[in-house]
Amino acid sequence: MAANPKAVSARLEPSGAGQRAHDMRLGPLAEYVDQKRSHLNRVLIEPLTNNQLRDEWDRVRRAVGKKDKLRSNQNLSYAGIVTFGTEAQTIFGALTIEQQDAAFLDLAQRIAAKLDTALTGLVIHLDESALHAHFQIRGIADDGSMLSQRLKRAALREVQDLAAEVMAEHAPGIERGKAIKTRLDEGEDYAETVRRSVQQLHADLPAEIAAKEAELAEVQAKLQTNLDRLAKAQEEAATEGQKAEKARKRASTYEGRVQKAQGELDGIAGELARLRDVHAGIRAENQKLTETGRELDQVNGRKTAEGHSLDEALAQKKTNIETLRARKAALQARLRTLNAA
Repeated sequence: MAANPKAVSARLEPSGAGQRAHDMRLGPLAEYVDQKRSHLNRVLIEPLTNNQLRDEWDRVRRAVGKKDKLRSNQNLSYAGIVTFGTEAQTIFGALTIEQQDAAFLDLAQRIAAKLDTALTGLVIHLDESALHAHFQIRGIADDGSMLSQRLKRAALREVQDLAAEVMAEHAPGIERGKAIKTRLDEGEDYAETVRRSVQQLHADLPAEIAAKEAELAEVQAKLQTNLDRLAKAQEEAATEGQKAEKARKRASTYEGRVQKAQGELDGIAGELARLRDVHAGIRAENQKLTETGRELDQVNGRKTAEGHSLDEALAQKKTNIETLRARKAALQARLRTLNAA
């Protein structure tokens, strides 16, 4: 009862600070990105910048009559990623480029429509270990509500259902993956629900590492913001009067937030380090297998050459045997002639 290799997965989470840069390959690239293949990536819709997203939010908020100021640290978009199980990857990979683009676009648009928001970015990556797509959707719905209010567990399950439905329309044979709870209810050990084959890990890890890197950057920004606010509040608290008392209370609040953000940062950094170690181990194992393959190719080459030499020697022996047989037959014929005389 392992994870379904024919499954498609669509995940959504708040966009991190580095998500657009990752999607568009801006700035330094992670080591798992094969830069020689980056030209194969396809940008169907260029993701919006934060300034462009703020303009989108302002437009929606004005349309619904909201006049309060948008928070400076407001999460402006959600990042989506579409990945495939090992067999689904083969099924989807057999489609033409045009068919793949149409499938990704159809799915991203229908997810955005289901959440009553707009699709604002869609990029397909082929320079990592497995083909996948990143999409960006606006973090505010058309009615002015935030997606964080809509993206509860039930909605995320519906997104998975929609992903399987849409992809099966474009690439018959692709299915929905089973939720971990379902697999546990069916009697599968928890360890089996989290264990993946090396091939699946190699396909999934780059996207997971990128997501963790974006999450790390977001928490680092949050930590720095609270550190700055804490420093300002502590400075004001050093004065006297009612303002100082309020500043001391704010400082206490910010100190708590700093500690919480630092804890989150440490946890994410630890998980990121673990993922990188796993990925590095897989890369090292793949390199070892590649080198072993080269050695086997060399051995096979030598064996093939030896085989050719033996074939040539055998052919020469056969020729020699035929020559001797012919000489023997000639001698026997001559001998018979002499005996008859």
